[in-house]
Amino acid sequence: RSDAVCADARRCGQLLEILTRIAWWWSNSQAIIKMSGANFWLQLKRHLTMSDLREFLKRLGQNFGKRFVILLFCAYFLVKGFLFQLLYLTALPFFKKDLLLSGRDFQIFSQIILTPWSMKAWIGAISDLYPLWGYHKRSYMILSSVIGSISLLLMAIIPFSSSTALVAVGLLFLVSLEIAIIDLLCEGKYAELMRLMPHTKGDAVSFVWGSVMLGALVAAPIVGPFADHFDPQYLYLIGLPFAAQILYVLFRGYLPERFVESGRRQLQRNKLSANRNLFILAFLMALIALSMAIVNLFASAVVIIIFAITSSAILSFLGFLWMPRLLAMCNLYMFLQEALYIQIQGALDYWYTADAECVPDGPHFDFTYYSTYTQLVGSLAGLIAVTVFQTVMSKWSFRACFWVSTFVRMFASLFDVFIISRSNISLGIPDKVAYLFGDAFIYTVASMLFFMPSVILTSKICPKGFESTTYAILAGFQNFGQSVAKSIGVFLMIVFNIQTEVPCNFSNLKILVFLSHFIMPLLSIPFTFILLPNARLSDTLDPALRSDDDNDGIIVSKGGELELTAPYSETGLDVELIPPKIDSSDGGGHPVPINGRTTTRIMAEGESEFQTVEGFVEDFEDLREVLEN
Repeated sequence: RSDAVCADARRCGQLLEILTRIAWWWSNSQAIIKMSGANFWLQLKRHLTMSDLREFLKRLGQNFGKRFVILLFCAYFLVKGFLFQLLYLTALPFFKKDLLLSGRDFQIFSQIILTPWSMKAWIGAISDLYPLWGYHKRSYMILSSVIGSISLLLMAIIPFSSSTALVAVGLLFLVSLEIAIIDLLCEGKYAELMRLMPHTKGDAVSFVWGSVMLGALVAAPIVGPFADHFDPQYLYLIGLPFAAQILYVLFRGYLPERFVESGRRQLQRNKLSANRNLFILAFLMALIALSMAIVNLFASAVVIIIFAITSSAILSFLGFLWMPRLLAMCNLYMFLQEALYIQIQGALDYWYTADAECVPDGPHFDFTYYSTYTQLVGSLAGLIAVTVFQTVMSKWSFRACFWVSTFVRMFASLFDVFIISRSNISLGIPDKVAYLFGDAFIYTVASMLFFMPSVILTSKICPKGFESTTYAILAGFQNFGQSVAKSIGVFLMIVFNIQTEVPCNFSNLKILVFLSHFIMPLLSIPFTFILLPNARLSDTLDPALRSDDDNDGIIVSKGGELELTAPYSETGLDVELIPPKIDSSDGGGHPVPINGRTTTRIMAEGESEFQTVEGFVEDFEDLREVLEN
């Protein structure tokens, strides 16, 4: 299919020559992978043999159970991998080709469709607080899967037009809600099992992300050619069985979860009181994300920008008010990193795929190239980024990692400016070659280089006992940052007078790209000195940097005696330490150990004897973990 990749044989030859040179450079680059190219590929081949794969799957099944592994495959390969990629890639040809919408409307509708990902923390809190039909996870997953499957069926059979576009957006919102719920609740279950079985290390995470990447790779070759030769709306019919298949494994009980009897199904007020502030924060984030989508739909450009900035300030303030200080600072940085990279895909996607009537001298990419080939190249770029991170950056500081990811993303934007100004044509470089090494390749590398240190940083600053809730809130904040970036992008598209329908006007697109993808991300660099800890990825971050709120529930009197307050005082627990004295001279209130060990004695309500728990109780976090257990 060389003609589908390049305009003619000469351009195809140039592309293959460049790809060959990069492959040769990569396999021989000592500086980047710190090993010879031959040794790298030998190691890769050794780790990807079928015997190793069988051993990995066998170990996974023995530790987590074969039924749960099958559930993970259905959830992450078929739903989050294939189905999500199918919806993401189909959106552009469906809204542009079928509904004939403008680039601004496409960007607004895309933001609304992805809003459920900013609501994950609230969804997780609800499932934790109330067992729907006797289950905290399974019932919510079944309900969302039924709704998502019906929505996809309607997407495939309803004859949509520009006047009924909002109906399509609402249905796709429900499908996105299904994927977000499946992802969140499965993640909570395998994270719980990983804590119970620490010897499994990262097996579950590797299987999950491997399944997601493979599912996305299978979906990408389908969308582009199909959208070029058939009605893109029928792609939603292809996605229907992938949305519905998980109902089978859920009804068969492949998700290990205890059934709650009808007499015990009630709102868990103890959890609500213990995490009240986090629950309120999650609810407000979901409410503001929905409100922002509605504002973008009906309000003026000025109202859009005011609402985006105001809501961001409110959520950031509440984050500092209700979360540990270090966690709030890092969360704010990761939010700013997303919000300052202004999303203008409504302008860029339409310019790259515009026909000759709209952009006479444009690239005129078809969907086979724009949605399929570039996604395949992006997957290769992601693999390279993971390798570079593991071999080169794993011992860097957090600040250095985020500097590199920011500068690489800024560098990728220059390729867009290069193509839009048609400078590549002046130098004899085809559009498809120039684009491959811009957004398709370098931007994907930058995104992965940002994602991996973010995960590591989050894992090191999460308060003990609140990992799942904190992860969901941080992910919601980052997704909300993307929503803010899209809202600002809609505003800037109006300010720069971008017109994506005939008569088209992209005269200011080059300036808009440089401002949104180069100047604005540059503003995040100074915040690394203010908001990020000056520590390496391998360092253990000092718990003393966390806020004083970490000691909620435990206080120390002047005499050194330990006393429980809410929420632990409400559970009926009584606790004492041996020795009972607590050293509060340093302000931290650390228990005094005997020969490096401290004995904690716990007595539950209604019991007459203490239960002894021996172990090294070093600080309030360790003591809180004993109390939670």
